[in-house]
Amino acid sequence: MGEPLRQLLPAEPTSAAAARAALGAWLAPLPWPEDVAQDLVFAASEAVANCIDHAYAEPTTAPDAIVLLAREVDDDDRVCVEVTVTDRGRWRDPPADPRFRGRGIAMMRALTDTVTLHHDDDGTTVLLRCWRPGG
Repeated sequence: MGEPLRQLLPAEPTSAAAARAALGAWLAPLPWPEDVAQDLVFAASEAVANCIDHAYAEPTTAPDAIVLLAREVDDDDRVCVEVTVTDRGRWRDPPADPRFRGRGIAMMRALTDTVTLHHDDDGTTVLLRCWRPGG
């Protein structure tokens, strides 16, 4: 098991790229198939982008507006990577007609094995899990 990743990010557009870079670098030395790692990086980036777009009324440069955590977990003799993306903003229900937007959660679900969303008055947490193939 590798050391966990903890990345604090402001809620501004450059944070999605910073999250991709940090998570990609963290995953690189681990024994994960490249396609699974890329899917997880993309899903986490989408979760961060959702925080930027939806959680805060305006972009904020607070350095810990978004918290990205990643760790390997041994669960019932199967190894998975868990990534959590947490904000302290407020949940906004998706619009009835999102037009060309509103597919982020569906993309996260398509790219990972499980997606769990929790939102309350303190913010939103997205938990992404990918199981190591064959293990």
